[in-house]
Amino acid sequence: MKLVSPVAVIVVAMSVLVCFSCAEESGEKLEKEFRSGKFDQEKSLAALESNVEYTRQVAAEWLAKLGNKKVEKPLIRHMHTDESDIVRKICLNGLMVRFSEAKDNSIVPEFIKALEQKDNNLRQKAAFALGQVRSDDGYKALLGMFKDTAPEVRVEAIKAIGKFGKTEALAELAKLYEDEVSVRRVAVDTIAEIGGPDAIDLLIPALGNSDFAVKKTAVEKLGEMKARKAAPHIIPVLKANNSSLRIAAAKALGTMRDRSAIPALIDLLTDPNFEVRREVVDALGKIGGIEQLDKLIALLDDSDSGVRELALDALVKMKVQGNDALKAKLHFMATQEPNTFLREKAKQVLEQMK
Repeated sequence: MKLVSPVAVIVVAMSVLVCFSCAEESGEKLEKEFRSGKFDQEKSLAALESNVEYTRQVAAEWLAKLGNKKVEKPLIRHMHTDESDIVRKICLNGLMVRFSEAKDNSIVPEFIKALEQKDNNLRQKAAFALGQVRSDDGYKALLGMFKDTAPEVRVEAIKAIGKFGKTEALAELAKLYEDEVSVRRVAVDTIAEIGGPDAIDLLIPALGNSDFAVKKTAVEKLGEMKARKAAPHIIPVLKANNSSLRIAAAKALGTMRDRSAIPALIDLLTDPNFEVRREVVDALGKIGGIEQLDKLIALLDDSDSGVRELALDALVKMKVQGNDALKAKLHFMATQEPNTFLREKAKQVLEQMK
């Protein structure tokens, strides 16, 4: 067997290093020319065909900024066929910006074709692009991506569907409640984003989802939508073991101002978590009216100053007429409360009750 001379090995290695160095220098030189204002479109188009990846990256980035018809076809071709994932992404992003700013959806077929790329990140970016440059064909293609093998692609397709605002997509989104957790969460968000009566009906089942974040998001979104028909389904969440869920449920019910929630909220006035107590008191103040005034008055002695403050606010909002016990308590707070701000607030409440 013929042995290779160590000197020959060193020469080959140095040649490879020189090639890499030249390639990098070529890309950097091109970039410097662009940044200095010496932009040559023809030279850049030629650089896009370079064998050096970095040179193609730089050329693609600057050509994408031109936004003229002559560079579109080369960028589209490299978006689909360039051997570098990075170059394909740069071309796709550039085309997306160009056509979305021009409100021109003629590029949509090319983005739909890009959904067939093997690279997950490229399909993800193509889905995002279809949400920016919208068309009916793009909408249909995005619905098909709900079955993509990569969850991150499904997530991006769902977000993009939300941009269309079509209520006909709601039923398809609700089918994703048993998908991976990341997909479920975005599906709930998008259903709420699209909105409407059907959205409320489809968010209610999400309250029973096994994932904590899905359930919490459903509670929050239904609260934001002031969906009072969902109140009977949210009230049981007040008994959840997770304090964040109890807080979200109390806040949602307060926003809905549903009086049927008052008894369940009153039961939480002694919750061990002060943040839950704060939200419950605030909710009762928004709803107005309380069947057990003594429990609210008791919160004026709460260990948390925030709860005491909200209890005072609730008394004002509900226009409670001061009985002797309440007036005595307020007078005590106005003179003995350690928190200066709350002492002044107690004085104001007493004045309003006169």
